[in-house]
Amino acid sequence: MTVRSSVQALILRERHVLVVVKRDAQGELYVLPGGGQEFGETLEQAVARECREEIGARVRVEGLLTVREFISGHHPTSSEPPGVHVVNHVFACTLLEEPRPGHAGDPDQEGVRWLPLEALPRLRFFPRRLAELLARGLEIPSYLGDVN
Repeated sequence: MTVRSSVQALILRERHVLVVVKRDAQGELYVLPGGGQEFGETLEQAVARECREEIGARVRVEGLLTVREFISGHHPTSSEPPGVHVVNHVFACTLLEEPRPGHAGDPDQEGVRWLPLEALPRLRFFPRRLAELLARGLEIPSYLGDVN
């Protein structure tokens, strides 16, 4: 088993968050733009690249907001296979250009969408803990823990 380093971009505008739309057997689900860090790439470079790929837009990386872990064996309802351990770095980002709504940078991606923060807990937005904090306007801790 290996630990994977990944990044995500938290992009907010007028009480909305920019998400990547995906679909699985249960229907639509929403995640922040992001993905795996590549060898030789800084975390900031990784989040900027992932935004170009997934939302079709350049961003300014403002700073690290929080770190989240995901260990699949601790979350039996997850669709991830056993043995997955991801350390996810979530960065605050600002758009430098508008995202492309129909853009699909990954094969399992259907597009991008702005979602109202207050709706996040009712939607399949991951990580769930971040959805709750954003919806309530609460401070995001520097470490979210091992959450799905």
